[in-house]
Amino acid sequence: MHINTTFNRFAYEAAVCGGIPIIHTIHTTYPSDTITHVSGIMNGTTNYILCQMASGLDYADGLAEAQAKGYAETDPTADVEGHDVQAKICILAKLAYGKDVCMALVPCMGISQIRKVDFDYARQTNCTIKLLGTASVHDGKLAVYVTPTLIPTTNSFSTPSGPYNMVQIHSENLGVCTYSGPGAGRFATANSVLNDLMMLGAGSMGDAFPSPLPASLVLTSDYTARFYIRILCTNGGSAGVLASVGKAAEQALVVVHTVQNSQLTGAEGTLVLTTREVCVSKVRVLVSLLEEMEIVKQRPVFMPFL
Repeated sequence: MHINTTFNRFAYEAAVCGGIPIIHTIHTTYPSDTITHVSGIMNGTTNYILCQMASGLDYADGLAEAQAKGYAETDPTADVEGHDVQAKICILAKLAYGKDVCMALVPCMGISQIRKVDFDYARQTNCTIKLLGTASVHDGKLAVYVTPTLIPTTNSFSTPSGPYNMVQIHSENLGVCTYSGPGAGRFATANSVLNDLMMLGAGSMGDAFPSPLPASLVLTSDYTARFYIRILCTNGGSAGVLASVGKAAEQALVVVHTVQNSQLTGAEGTLVLTTREVCVSKVRVLVSLLEEMEIVKQRPVFMPFL
């Protein structure tokens, strides 16, 4: 049987950010523009948990409350480990740049390792923590990644509460535009689906991914930022520990900007480093070096500053 696919159309507005018409916006607002950066809070479950943690709850209690309110699944892995955002940023990368991005190639860190101590530090620096998915082009390379991020409280990304989502698009003509709204929920999702159906019925739905494939755009797992690194170690404030950590940073070509330590229980303490601007690949090397040290009790947690 021959199927004529000439007039077939595929609509998927509800696939990313629920009620925010971000797919339609990129379709209709940016054809004559050049998008350089897309990032966003794209998962209501993790945003709700992080908001509860910012209010003083620990991770386990924040997750339990999200599950009790129906924001989190019984098995929350896809949300809390960032896989849901990973899929959504791949869709936006394809839409914005025409580049097919395999999820398996997108570096992804979720929020399950975030602790109250991270929010304590964030407050000291007038920041909060949000889970962001990002697709950004620089020098012909496309970096796509998902990571918890320290957000200054003066930045609009610090404002979405509960299950709300937000996306920012940077482009050559429009600068920075911000889109926010409900990221999930039956009415928000149904609204997006019904709008797609109405546009399909009216014949006004364009190609699903209209951007041409940019042959020269290279996918990379590297990006540059200042970073926060939390290390749980023995004798957290001792000169020997600081010297060992400093040596590892030098070996990884990471320049440390600040060091803060706090005694926890017994001989264990938390050491917090912030770095100068550096490639995340070098931070990963540093974290691997630290993890191999006997004085380090668990894999260090790291995240970029926005």
